[in-house]
Amino acid sequence: MEIIKEKGLETTHESMLISLFNQHQDWDTLLINQFIRDIIIHPTASYIEFADDDWYAEVNSTFLLQDKPVKIDLLLRYFSNQNTGSKWILTGAKSSKVFNDEPKKEPGENVIPDTISINELIELDGSFIRPGSHSINFIDFNRVFKPGNVWGNMTTENTPIDRLSYMFALIDYKILEFVQNNKISFHFFQIENWIFKVEYFNRDETNSGWLISDLIQVDIEEKEIYKRYLIYGN
Repeated sequence: MEIIKEKGLETTHESMLISLFNQHQDWDTLLINQFIRDIIIHPTASYIEFADDDWYAEVNSTFLLQDKPVKIDLLLRYFSNQNTGSKWILTGAKSSKVFNDEPKKEPGENVIPDTISINELIELDGSFIRPGSHSINFIDFNRVFKPGNVWGNMTTENTPIDRLSYMFALIDYKILEFVQNNKISFHFFQIENWIFKVEYFNRDETNSGWLISDLIQVDIEEKEIYKRYLIYGN
């Protein structure tokens, strides 16, 4: 057992890891113990960095759809490269009220092809979600979810005509309007055989702040299934 001493305080690696869990819910203690053992036995394989590309932010947001409030769960991934720098990019959107009831086309209306560059669909000026936006509750949404944005700056280069591009078109035509963010959580996939979720708990006690609220032990295939469900909802 590793003893950690700092400024007269003494604790263990195990107790520090346990303190990262939300203690106001029921847990499978055997599962937590296995997770902690894996991290302690393989510490170099358990490092998580901000610049990792295998963690996601899930933001529950309120929009107005033709002046009626609707909730949309938006999924974002941290993205960085030498050419464009760092930013958050949108990778998925879920809302039964918005995406399962898409307007039906009248006979003779133009049909949008299956795949197209989103900037070819909507010609707009540039904006992006800053890399530190998560630390201010993605307040950038107030700026970027406006008619006239270059949606390609918020996604990958070529976006299939899917829920995201459908949402962008609704915003551009002023059918959908962003109102506010309600709740943010983060999903981490970097540690082998594990997925964990982090949420914010505002309590007047030590066990508060950003804490682990869900922990799942998975193999490679199960991890990909979870990721697809998180992005697409199926």
